[in-house]
Amino acid sequence: MISWKRIGKSFNYAVKGFVLVWRREQNLRLETFFGILVLIVAWYLKIKATEIAILILTIGFVLLMEMVNSLVEFMSDLLKPKLDHYVKNIKDVGAAVVLLAAIIATVVGLFIFVPYLPIKI
Repeated sequence: MISWKRIGKSFNYAVKGFVLVWRREQNLRLETFFGILVLIVAWYLKIKATEIAILILTIGFVLLMEMVNSLVEFMSDLLKPKLDHYVKNIKDVGAAVVLLAAIIATVVGLFIFVPYLPIKI
């Protein structure tokens, strides 16, 4: 049987986790801003619904990678005093994951937006 009380608690914990990352990570806020901006421009250019869905998935991918990176940073900070040189490498790789996600999102965005631009590239 479904325990709505447990589901409610789980949802509450998830919201608390999101708020924690939102407050701590400037990059998440910045990526969210640009994601919303991309969707506004897509709406203005009357981009097809399927392409908007792809944009939403791509934006979500970047935001998820940012949150995973934050999780890795939180966990790495527990090790920091003893394994400082490893922690630096772990955090650098986490940042690289987010960078790669952003590059992929940019490429996807270009494929979608360029045909709608009044100036052909």
